[in-house]
Amino acid sequence: NAATWVDWTFYYDNLPSSELALAVRLEAERMTELVLQAPLVEVEKGVVANERRFRVDDSVEGTMDELLYAVSFKRHAYGQPTIGWMKDIEGLTAEDCRRFYRTYYAPNNAALVVAGDLEQEEALRLIQQHYGSIARQRIVYRRAAAEPLPRRERRRILRRPTASQRFLLGYRAPAFGDRDHAALTLAGEVLFGGRSSRLYRRLIREGELAVEARGTVSPFQQPGLFEILVVLRQGRDFCRALAMVDSEIERLQRRRIEKRELDKVKNRFDLSFLQSLETAAGKAESAGFYHTVLGDAGELFRRREACLNLGADDLMGAARRYLKSRRRTAIIVIPESEAG
Repeated sequence: NAATWVDWTFYYDNLPSSELALAVRLEAERMTELVLQAPLVEVEKGVVANERRFRVDDSVEGTMDELLYAVSFKRHAYGQPTIGWMKDIEGLTAEDCRRFYRTYYAPNNAALVVAGDLEQEEALRLIQQHYGSIARQRIVYRRAAAEPLPRRERRRILRRPTASQRFLLGYRAPAFGDRDHAALTLAGEVLFGGRSSRLYRRLIREGELAVEARGTVSPFQQPGLFEILVVLRQGRDFCRALAMVDSEIERLQRRRIEKRELDKVKNRFDLSFLQSLETAAGKAESAGFYHTVLGDAGELFRRREACLNLGADDLMGAARRYLKSRRRTAIIVIPESEAG
């Protein structure tokens, strides 16, 4: 299968080790032999357009997420959706696709990761045999536009055919390789990591305001967003839930986390990290991601070490620097059935 997002595209094959030669040959051909004729491109444009309708246009959460980034990033490319606006999809030509393919599908713009039951020398021999003759391409990387910090909260309110209110917040966050990114990741665990986390307790268990509450930090090569999504119970108003989120963030910024709670979130982080490496596919995907985004697969383990060595002051400092309500974007959805 394959996937693509703002900083990368990756293809993967899961197969018996006895078929490694087949996978290497097919993936090398993917880099050089793709046929992009107009009729086929038109068919695939229809597939992508339907995927956009399903994932974005007809999805409340997809619409919110796309709008969050479009409002948060006015200059940087992160404001453009990966799947593209519908007018972009409809306007693509076969020649556009061929030009892109000829430029970026090249060995000097790719990382190849092999994980599992294999003989290293044989794997290298196969890779050299099938990739060694593929020419490198001249790639001119455009410098990313600097995105100024907003001076005040940017808020958008949408009416959609949904049963309850919900909101999505985006705070400007550091790049994935920044030390503060690791600190914000653990801060997110404090707020949303599991049933004993602070905002899960207040919003869902005790306050009975929401049915879902989660927070994530975008794992981007350049500064992205710390996102908070809250889906309210039917009949509940977002104002009270948003006030709870603000109060818990303020608490995180003002009071040091106790050692017991910090140890708990570190254990959750480490368990998730280790589980992601349980399979050959998990190892390959993680190594490829860190190589592509940070330039070194070894950063995988250095990040783990950095997270486990963070102290309470690191989390408090990162929360103060980045989780500022006056600089966030807020996307709020109100059911169409609610008047006023």
